[in-house]
Amino acid sequence: EALRAFVRAGGSLICLGYSGGFAINTFDLPLRDVAREYEERLFIPGSLVGVTLDPSQPLSFGMPKDLAGMFVFSSVYGSASAAGRGAAYTAPSLAAGMKTVARYADADVLLSGWLEGEDLIAGRAAIVDAPIGQGRVVLVGFPVQHRAQSYATFRLLFNALFSAPQ
Repeated sequence: EALRAFVRAGGSLICLGYSGGFAINTFDLPLRDVAREYEERLFIPGSLVGVTLDPSQPLSFGMPKDLAGMFVFSSVYGSASAAGRGAAYTAPSLAAGMKTVARYADADVLLSGWLEGEDLIAGRAAIVDAPIGQGRVVLVGFPVQHRAQSYATFRLLFNALFSAPQ
């Protein structure tokens, strides 16, 4: 309850990878983690994947539009309006005020490593910024702080901290 109060009063909660499921449940976000629904078809045990940022979003400031992100059994976000196994993918809802900050590449997602189930990740939301009261929840589907790969992506975490509501 204290965490809910903190965020609603203007705080920021930043979730990396699986912890996004906690935020989705705790704040009743109209989202789902598509990767959890299709674990038997989506297998990416630790690979570099293409990520495309929306340069108009504050979380993307100072970063190239296209970059490589480390995907280690990470998350892929979609709208809960199409929830349920086998449901068609729909992007996170703009009606709820959510912004998709980054998507996995539309094609040729795999940059290095092993990927099974490219159709389940291609073009789908990787980072979502969701307003909650006066605050927000930032869901980052992949580990932006992963070992040496963080040189390409750590700024996303810092931008999330620096762009917190005032």
